[in-house]
Amino acid sequence: MSSTAVVLADLFAGYRSWYREHWMPKLLADLGEEEADLVEFGWHDPIAGLRPATGDEIAALADRFGPLPASYLDFLRTVGTGGLLLPTGRWQDYALEPTELIFTRPADVPEAHVAFRSWLHEEWYEANAGIDLSRMMPIMGVDVNFVLLSLQHPGDDRVNVWRHDAEPFRLDSDTRLVDLLDQVIESGKREQGLPFRL
Repeated sequence: MSSTAVVLADLFAGYRSWYREHWMPKLLADLGEEEADLVEFGWHDPIAGLRPATGDEIAALADRFGPLPASYLDFLRTVGTGGLLLPTGRWQDYALEPTELIFTRPADVPEAHVAFRSWLHEEWYEANAGIDLSRMMPIMGVDVNFVLLSLQHPGDDRVNVWRHDAEPFRLDSDTRLVDLLDQVIESGKREQGLPFRL
């Protein structure tokens, strides 16, 4: 296992422990429910919705997008894709409940990529002169808003948050995938949902 894979495994295992020890009791008290009810809702384990990718799924992505960065491969193999539950603070008078961040499953990436590209127009290309937008791969998202893996050169694991209704801006973030994942987990522990808007 690579050092990045170890970091990712520890990050998500630590988050799971934090969720069960710190947020589940708060959630149970707020809802007036038993733990069995949270199991029924699927809220008892924040990473239960994640499934590591298979070798065939990874190969299909690489066939379409070319060589994938090592950190993303480690993420796919170690953590996986699907839904991650994140605590959010109370909104008005509603009960607490987690929100779900979707890490795009390999089989769904091509459709998400088509959706992303369909929203691009001339101003996006002008704002991103010199950047190959067709290489950018959606790796997490909500509806048609995505976190994109840059893939501009071999090993490029920079990520950009892209919203379909945003004014065109340059997609040249220096944020690396593992750093963004760390931000997501830390924001969850602060009960602030996502550290960015999707």
